[in-house]
Amino acid sequence: MNDRLQLSVGDIKLALGERSGEGRAGTVFEDRGYAITLHYPESLGQATVYVEDYVLDRPTEVRSEDGVMVCHWQQTDVFRNCFGLTAFRVEFSQGSTVYSPYIEVLSRKISPEEIMAMVRYLQSRAERIIQVGFAKTGLGMAPGGSTASIERAVDVAEEAVAAIEDLLVVRPSRIRRRLVERRVVKGYEPRDPVDDRSITYVLENLDKGALSPDPEKHALPVDLSGRRLYFSELDVVHKQESTDVYENRIIHGFLRSMHHRLGEIRSYLQEVYRELDRYYLEGAAEQSEEYTSFLSVCGYHVGRISRQTLDRIATLLERIRINEWRAQQLIPAKPLQEMPRNTPWFAVYPRYRRVFVSAQQWYMIRDEFSDLSRFLLRLRTIDRLYECVCLFQLVELFEAEGWQLHDASMMGLPGPLWGEMNNCYRFRSAEGELELLWEPPIPPHGSGEHLWNRVKVSGDSERFFAPDFLVRITHRASGKECCIVLDAKYGSEKSVFQHHLPKVVLKYTYGVAKSDELSQPPFQHTWVLAPIGRLLNYQWQLPEAGFKRTTVGVVGILPEARDVLRKWYREVVLKSLS
Repeated sequence: MNDRLQLSVGDIKLALGERSGEGRAGTVFEDRGYAITLHYPESLGQATVYVEDYVLDRPTEVRSEDGVMVCHWQQTDVFRNCFGLTAFRVEFSQGSTVYSPYIEVLSRKISPEEIMAMVRYLQSRAERIIQVGFAKTGLGMAPGGSTASIERAVDVAEEAVAAIEDLLVVRPSRIRRRLVERRVVKGYEPRDPVDDRSITYVLENLDKGALSPDPEKHALPVDLSGRRLYFSELDVVHKQESTDVYENRIIHGFLRSMHHRLGEIRSYLQEVYRELDRYYLEGAAEQSEEYTSFLSVCGYHVGRISRQTLDRIATLLERIRINEWRAQQLIPAKPLQEMPRNTPWFAVYPRYRRVFVSAQQWYMIRDEFSDLSRFLLRLRTIDRLYECVCLFQLVELFEAEGWQLHDASMMGLPGPLWGEMNNCYRFRSAEGELELLWEPPIPPHGSGEHLWNRVKVSGDSERFFAPDFLVRITHRASGKECCIVLDAKYGSEKSVFQHHLPKVVLKYTYGVAKSDELSQPPFQHTWVLAPIGRLLNYQWQLPEAGFKRTTVGVVGILPEARDVLRKWYREVVLKSLS
């Protein structure tokens, strides 16, 4: 560790580097005070220390020792608003920025049940989240590609295996066959047709003809140049049943495709499970009855889901192997791995029809798969988890209110989970157009940039502002445009009202506008999203001059409650557009 550039939190010493959040250095408690000391070279200038988005107050002591600045904060409760993995960020006036390793913050205010409620909400909507939320480029796919959850792939495979078992085990006599003609040299039977190939065989094998018939065998009499020869073997057309037909080839290829793809999914989940053991269970802090570890709770849930899915896949692979053997015995055919086309046999016979439908579903989703396991593990903090709940609650709200999502993409913004999650969602309806952005940067004053090229805002002269969500609604009937700032804050109603709401209002109502433009604030609505069960409108606390059509307040968002959010949209947002 470089003694000239380090940060100490109590007894924990943190090495500062250029990369954010590398490794994990220790555990702290959110309700305890810790002395913090920063050492850095004087040449770096003045230091500003952040814990996540919160800036530390002025240090209680600053001194210089042999060219090294020492800043000391005495017993600060800096972790009171943190839960999960958190890291320090130090910005110097000289222009450089350094980061600390992660520290896990344990909490006694938040129960495991609260975390699990949010995780279960996201897990229950895994298919939809993957469909609209996961960035296709982050999955190595071309824009417009489709993907499916692992849960969905396993469900389809289970239905498919059951359909194949129903065909092969319950009614093996109803399998698809056809008569196939083959040329064979065999013992002659009176019913065998004699054709040109048969005569050619006789002429080429005159030495096999007998002068008298064998009484124990059938023979074909042939008169040649005044003499009669009897042939007991002949080259004839032989017809026999064969199961090597298109429908059965599809079944063989289908089984092979599921065997291969489920094996890949199993390997992926085993790696997730190993990562979970390595970083989230073995490395998680020792829990007590008083404190909750976000990593342990989230890791336990992900591990349980992964373990259950692994068990289902292991059972499926065993059933697939058995059915591959049965198929080879009952319907031997060459495997064909492709999207099946409909045939009369697929259309008419119910058991083949069931296999056909399952195969179509499988081949539509087999190419790409994803799941929420690593996504949930990467959230790392309660705030980021709550942001994701709020994001998809907003998407569900807009869709329920008649807005149709027509584009979800990853814009070139340094937003959350860069490269993995879409951060731009565009909707349209008969009412107009709506755009939802996740953590867009608001440019500082004087940058010349315009938000959406329509709303001019100005922030701190050195830093970008980045609200959690920014909504722009263009109302076609009235021609009005409504811009909304939404900042998600996970905390009690008291802490949200006393600490979070004033900061959000100061930043996004006053802080982003020039002093001579307050008569037209850039955002009509500035609201905090919090896990409470009601709507709190504090518009009456704003000055009347310039803020008659501006609202501020707190809207409650809980994992399985939508009434408050719907009430806010209809009573606040829609009224401002009318």
